[in-house]
Amino acid sequence: MDYKIVRSHRKSIGITVKDNEVVVRAPHYLSDAEVKLELKEHQLWISEKLKQHEIRQIRTDSFRDSGKFLLLGRELRVKRTEGKKITVYGQEISIGSESNIDRFLKKEFISVIEDLVEAWGHINKPTSITYRKQRTIWGSCTAKGKINLNINLIKAPIEVIEYIYIHELVHMEIRNHSKVFWTRVETLLPNYKSAKKWLKDNGHLIGMDFMLK
Repeated sequence: MDYKIVRSHRKSIGITVKDNEVVVRAPHYLSDAEVKLELKEHQLWISEKLKQHEIRQIRTDSFRDSGKFLLLGRELRVKRTEGKKITVYGQEISIGSESNIDRFLKKEFISVIEDLVEAWGHINKPTSITYRKQRTIWGSCTAKGKINLNINLIKAPIEVIEYIYIHELVHMEIRNHSKVFWTRVETLLPNYKSAKKWLKDNGHLIGMDFMLK
């Protein structure tokens, strides 16, 4: 298998598989033969990770070529029209050639979050909420209770958006991912694990830009 070795002053070896690339982070004192032995011992794990990436890539390519658009977990057929208007009706979304997709997504997302803020206000309320289109995180929370949310979440089902909101809301009380944290999340959202799994399986789709350049 092809792999990349990154050597440093670390004390132990580490193997990561990301974007179909195997990266071995190894200490300077470890020989190439020892690195290969370590790779051999983890061959099944590496193969499984590469297979998962291949499946995700196939799903991504398939969605890209389908002419569909995700909104609140629904796969809508895209109809291109003239002008700036964006309209959703039935299983179709009409998008004008001059329309601002990001503005539309942000407006829809803010509306959903405002409803969640009201629904969960009896638990806690963030001091402020910022909305950004990001590639690496779904949400974050500062020590002062400021929550940041990824606008791309508007493409996920409402229960997934709710899970991320509650996740960050609990971080206002518990600033880590300890057992106490997850117990608190589960108390508020007993089925949070299904939403978490949805993100794991489909996060690569909702993170894509509409134009997919």
